[in-house]
Amino acid sequence: MSETKPSTAQPRLLWRRARSSRGIVWAAPPAVALVGALVVSAVADGYQQSIAVTAILYGIAAMSLTLLMGWVGRPSVLTASSLLAGGYCAVYLQNVLSLPFLLVLVLVTCAGLLVGAIASVPTRNLSGVYLLLSTLAMFYIISEGGNILQAKQGAYEGYYLASPSVLGLTIDTPTKWLWTAAVAALLTYMYLSYLKRSRVGRAWSAIRDNEDAARVAGVSRSRYVVAAFAISTGLQFLAGGLVGYFVGTVSYSSATLLLSVNFIVMVVIGGSTSLGGALVGSAIVVAIPPFLDSYVGGSASSSWLSQNLLPIEGIIFALLSTLVILDVPRRMRRSMMDLRRRAPAKATRREPGHDTRGLVIDDVHVSYAAGETAVLGATISLELGESVGIVGRNGAGKSSLLFAIGGFPPGSGGRVSAGRVVWSGPDRPPVDVTKLSSRERARLGISLIPAEDKVFHDLTVEEHLREALRAGRSAHRGESASIDTLWERFPSLSQKRDRRAGNLSGGERQQLAVAAALARNARLVLIDEATLGLSPIAVQDIQLVLRDLAARSGGALVLVEQDPGLAMAVSDHVVVMENGQIVRSAPASPELLRVVEETYLGLAFSDGGEPAEQREGTRT
Repeated sequence: MSETKPSTAQPRLLWRRARSSRGIVWAAPPAVALVGALVVSAVADGYQQSIAVTAILYGIAAMSLTLLMGWVGRPSVLTASSLLAGGYCAVYLQNVLSLPFLLVLVLVTCAGLLVGAIASVPTRNLSGVYLLLSTLAMFYIISEGGNILQAKQGAYEGYYLASPSVLGLTIDTPTKWLWTAAVAALLTYMYLSYLKRSRVGRAWSAIRDNEDAARVAGVSRSRYVVAAFAISTGLQFLAGGLVGYFVGTVSYSSATLLLSVNFIVMVVIGGSTSLGGALVGSAIVVAIPPFLDSYVGGSASSSWLSQNLLPIEGIIFALLSTLVILDVPRRMRRSMMDLRRRAPAKATRREPGHDTRGLVIDDVHVSYAAGETAVLGATISLELGESVGIVGRNGAGKSSLLFAIGGFPPGSGGRVSAGRVVWSGPDRPPVDVTKLSSRERARLGISLIPAEDKVFHDLTVEEHLREALRAGRSAHRGESASIDTLWERFPSLSQKRDRRAGNLSGGERQQLAVAAALARNARLVLIDEATLGLSPIAVQDIQLVLRDLAARSGGALVLVEQDPGLAMAVSDHVVVMENGQIVRSAPASPELLRVVEETYLGLAFSDGGEPAEQREGTRT
């Protein structure tokens, strides 16, 4: 593995770092917003500009839903009713209290924060379909409450809102609204981008990926889920207020369940976790109905089509969402790239007996059924007898990369959407394991030790190891270890051979899992969070076991670990992951440990910024 060296303090490299890490990140969105607004205002007529304004305002709500669904893993159908509630707040503050436009927007957002915090109370301990049903109940409470309110006040057509004004400028034309909406969407985008890079964003990712691991890491699920609901609902109230001003009326009839579903479609089309993708999804969902109405609805020769526009729109949205969920565009692009490089790769491949590489991870991308992407273009090569440690924060993609090698847990919905994983053991030719099942990988000598549930609680230590020895012999992977050899190597286990695994300490269970992997004659050992929940003494014990695991087994070791100190102590090479990407890779050393702790796991992120070397590092 090649070393990724940090940037030197030369003026040109310093400028490149500033330009790539901070400059582009913060300057690109305003530039895109400015150019987009200029182009639309210059080439589009009033009707088309109105469609663009609607798409942008809905995009604000879609970005807020991306926070909740994509970043925290909490689905919701509350969006349409939140827009309605935001519009009602704007009506009261504008028409009753006669407050200025900007103050109305601030107070509407604050009201949304409060409502979101209250609405999150019954959902804090819910997930999946139960959470969805909870938000559905709140949707009907708000929408039907609006229906009752308008009926009692005789506002059957809704409440009217006059055109707002800012500093004496009345916003009463599509062009003025286009610029207003662009500014609001830009501010929302930049604020949410900041949150995603901050400590709060990392906590949300940890909760989404593994709530138990997040709790062990000290992340308060209830507090961060409340914050997510509050911020998301506050932005949806803001979008609702802006939509009310733009349309000129606010009515319960606009808050339909179909609209809430359309917001979910926007998020899914955008890739579930991307703010820019949410804006694109909003543009697609908002633009398709008027497009179909213009080119199909008015066609006399297409009577059936014109009478079935709504189901046609639904079919189009479903197809687009399916394509994104299945990652079809990326897979097609990767397939084309694979075809171009497959021929030279075969021509240059060496014979297995002359190839010392054990594991090759080639530009691997990992995605899940919900559409979220966990790993982006990871590339690692590991020779037999070597060990590599993968470190990073919660939600960095470490475990997902490990599952790409050893197989995804049942029901996780994870898959390698692009790239490949190739394993060649000491006595086996290279095999592409990307599409193989976990059982098939185990037959090739690949053993994954998960962070939890790594042993059978009812079996004794000796029963564990004897079963593993039988599995190793039946797999015909060469000479297996003997039970005496294992007792020699793990003396603490030999003293508790008759004890049930469920009664062992955390460190002893970890040792038992490693011993069982060796008994199965594993040549590639993958360990997820070896020290999760262990005491300092247990960490020292397992460190001694891991230090010579790869060398003595004649295979390779991949260790995912949140403790960079342990990873440096037991690994030949260390890889740092951030936001699904490998941002640094180098041989283990005290200097690298200091850089990792200060730059990637500490100081550089205290203000929500990006790691200094993230864009400068070369992937291995």
